[in-house]
Amino acid sequence: LTLKFAVLFNKNMPRVGVLLLVVVAALESTWALRLGPPPPPHSSHQGVDRRVFVAGAIAWTTTPRRATAAVDEADAAQIRASVATLRELTTQFDAVAQLKLGTALDDSFDGDAVRRRLGFVGTSSPLYRIESTLRRAVDAADTEDADLVELRIDFGRALQAANDLAYSAIFSDPSGNAGRRGQRGRDYLARSKISAEEALAILEELADALDVVVGGDPS
Repeated sequence: LTLKFAVLFNKNMPRVGVLLLVVVAALESTWALRLGPPPPPHSSHQGVDRRVFVAGAIAWTTTPRRATAAVDEADAAQIRASVATLRELTTQFDAVAQLKLGTALDDSFDGDAVRRRLGFVGTSSPLYRIESTLRRAVDAADTEDADLVELRIDFGRALQAANDLAYSAIFSDPSGNAGRRGQRGRDYLARSKISAEEALAILEELADALDVVVGGDPS
């Protein structure tokens, strides 16, 4: 920049040129002083404090906060009974489904027995209308934790999937899928069990967040 001014203000404007050179040099010095050297790195102690703070913030925002308002006792009782029913179903799934494997062409089972435990056939299962109960319990909880709502939604999806897969198992073999690996009735039942296990895990987490004591898994 200084060189450009030196060329511009030649012998025809000596005094003005010198004056501008002085001004430019002063501006360059001031700019350098303002920028200054780069700031020193933070100490290792400050780095640890920052990492601890960030880790704590992540944990606080991703872990469902516990409800501070008690769940209605009738709703709590249904949640406990639903957990117990899902535990029994997932640990005795083949027995509940009355699954008897044949030659893959003549398997026998009762998909509706599974659906009955899941609350989709009849009204005897405590899982019947459990989603309405969970919605009421989560809404009544004295917390604005969105993770509780997400858990409730995920539970409903897993429970619905377990039912749909058990329903598909009933019609899979008669519709011509017998003997087709991955599409047999037994295959749909196996996937139904996996979804039921997922629903159980989510419901147990929800119950804990809502302070509904369900006890340990007896299995």
